[in-house]
Amino acid sequence: NTRMNFPADHDLFVGFDPTPFLKRNKYVGDLDYPAPEYQPLRGLQNADVILAIDTDIPWVPQIAQPGPDAKVIYIDIDPMKDDIPLWSFPIDLHVHADPVKALPQLSRAIRSLIKPKDRTRIEARRRLVKREHDNQRKAARAVAKADEKKPFITADFLSACVNELYTRDTVIVAETITSAGAQLRHLEINHPGSYFQTGGSCLGWGMGACMGV
Repeated sequence: NTRMNFPADHDLFVGFDPTPFLKRNKYVGDLDYPAPEYQPLRGLQNADVILAIDTDIPWVPQIAQPGPDAKVIYIDIDPMKDDIPLWSFPIDLHVHADPVKALPQLSRAIRSLIKPKDRTRIEARRRLVKREHDNQRKAARAVAKADEKKPFITADFLSACVNELYTRDTVIVAETITSAGAQLRHLEINHPGSYFQTGGSCLGWGMGACMGV
């Protein structure tokens, strides 16, 4: 979630957090979980196949992990993470490739394998995911609406207000730290190059990054 990589208003977008699709551990700490739209997604829990693309942290092991039967595929320029000594996510298939080139090829390969009998199942799955997408958006709007009445400005309400100002020309440089969950709930970013957030330590990063965007 450090770059805009999938349109938040797409029917198949169901949030930035992989937790609902994994086998959840006993939660430790308080990082704004579970948010209203991150409750277990009906019919979508415990993914059997996970495709992770160009990410250093595909999930947080303390919170949740793939189920024991899940197959994890990882596409990255450096899928072994040689420069991160303690990187030890369980990956079944490492694909050393540029995602920009690999994803179109993967898409073509998948389309060539789809049989007419598969389309009914695929459309049913799509409707299920779209319903969860709509539920997430509805839940986020309800939170912001409720926060309008509070005597102080909440992260959810402020993020919803920022989203109302978002246009095709908007560029958001985010350094929200503990409020990142609220921010990502409400920002319906859908244009490449319109959102930037550091993937590492970030206190003080935002002001300098704004100068370079």
